[in-house]
Amino acid sequence: MTLPYGRAPRGERVIDEQPVSPGETVNTVAVLTEHGLDAQWSDQGPLTAERFVAYLDVSVLPLLLAGKTLILDRHPVHRARAVRAFLDRHHVRYVYLPPYSPELNPSEEAWSKVKHVLKREKPRTVDHLLDILHRAAQSITPNDAQGYFQHAEDFSLVTV
Repeated sequence: MTLPYGRAPRGERVIDEQPVSPGETVNTVAVLTEHGLDAQWSDQGPLTAERFVAYLDVSVLPLLLAGKTLILDRHPVHRARAVRAFLDRHHVRYVYLPPYSPELNPSEEAWSKVKHVLKREKPRTVDHLLDILHRAAQSITPNDAQGYFQHAEDFSLVTV
């Protein structure tokens, strides 16, 4: 990820480097709670239903035992039969957000902050990327998270 703009002294060009090829695919997922981003998991390669179920089993399930509801967007992996079966088998309450409604998804704002850090830091290796992802996720404070939830709730209260 590279910032699409730059600054230079008046009359001078901005000179920066940008990779020609996108490199390896790294997927990262995390749970946004009232305390910040939690249960962060990153892995190389595509995110499949099997990998997502493994993530839910190891990292997310312990967080949901307190009677919380898991809110999922409509990513195809989130809606996979294996994911729904896993959640049902473990009696997890879950809801899917309506299609095309990022304003109702509080994690969108958290990921926006994480992406801004990534663009600023310009990681060029997978190890550097994973390090920055971890630090950026930790930068989401409880105050940030509560604001993201409040913002999404404000949108959900609007009726037409």
